[in-house]
Amino acid sequence: MEQGDLPSGGVRSDGVPSGDTPPGLRVGHRREATTAPGGRLVPMKPAVRVPARVDPWVVAVVTVALAVVTAILLPLFLDPQVAVLAKAGIAVMWFGAVGLTLGMSLPVRYRFEGPGFTVRAGLLTLRFAYRDIVRADRVISPLSGPAWSLVRVRLALDGGGWIEVAPRDREGFLEELAARAPHLRPSPRGLADPRRVRGR
Repeated sequence: MEQGDLPSGGVRSDGVPSGDTPPGLRVGHRREATTAPGGRLVPMKPAVRVPARVDPWVVAVVTVALAVVTAILLPLFLDPQVAVLAKAGIAVMWFGAVGLTLGMSLPVRYRFEGPGFTVRAGLLTLRFAYRDIVRADRVISPLSGPAWSLVRVRLALDGGGWIEVAPRDREGFLEELAARAPHLRPSPRGLADPRRVRGR
């Protein structure tokens, strides 16, 4: 647990209770405020870090894939009969495969803060306003995304976009999201805004 984090139900150093944050989520010191669609004020809540779920077999598959790419390209790069220009191309391919995979996926961090939800995956940072989230569905998905597990939550956004995340405590994540985005209501697959998902 990082400095400044408290378990559910604890009291922060400034004497403010951490509230009913679900177990598995980490409570920070900053307190945030936002508004729901229609301008309704949402009570201030502390920023919360969400541990990501990591499936060892997913890590193993990615590691093997990168090792195979390296095993294919390295002999070509070391072959004295391969032209220098071709070696430069091989180096670019290797750095592209390995560098982009690791640079855009390690580490994966999720955080509830300010008026929205933040995803950090390596060098990539994405922020989504709570008011723009229209669905949060439990899914099992192999699609590419900032996640090291197939057990995910798919956040559908107003306008048609979506992103999949893999919190360690999926139910706790949905509970915390519902508390911060009161326009979302329980649905068979998770949460949904009944006004904006009708007919989808």
